[in-house]
Amino acid sequence: ITTHATIGILIGERVGNPILGFFLGAFSHFICDIIPHGDTQFDALADKTFKNRKAVTYIAATIDYILMLMMLWFLAPTLTLSPSVVATTIGTIVPDMLWAWYDIVKWKIFASYQKLHHDLHKVLPLDIPYWLGLLYQILLVVFLIRIRS
Repeated sequence: ITTHATIGILIGERVGNPILGFFLGAFSHFICDIIPHGDTQFDALADKTFKNRKAVTYIAATIDYILMLMMLWFLAPTLTLSPSVVATTIGTIVPDMLWAWYDIVKWKIFASYQKLHHDLHKVLPLDIPYWLGLLYQILLVVFLIRIRS
């Protein structure tokens, strides 16, 4: 989520239109999910290790949101939360929020969306270890915030 939000901030700062930004943010999320980033390994580990998948979803999302806020606060103290930046950032994280929501409630209305989102993670037939995906995302966030300033 941190990587998606950072990309959303960069898009939102340049687009200037909240509605366009929201949709560009969501589009960027799906494009970025095509790039292998270790999520499939995390999902497999969570399914195998924990009996309560809902709890894992809550805990992982909470940790990710806290890390996102901390990284942005430390690395981008000059960030201006314009309507475009906020809308675009929301657009970048809504796809994962819908994924988590499906994990929690299992409503059939979200099932086809869940499958599409899951399948996008497998477009490229390459999988990387979870630790490498985390490292890649941290470095990407730091790089993107540095080029922003």
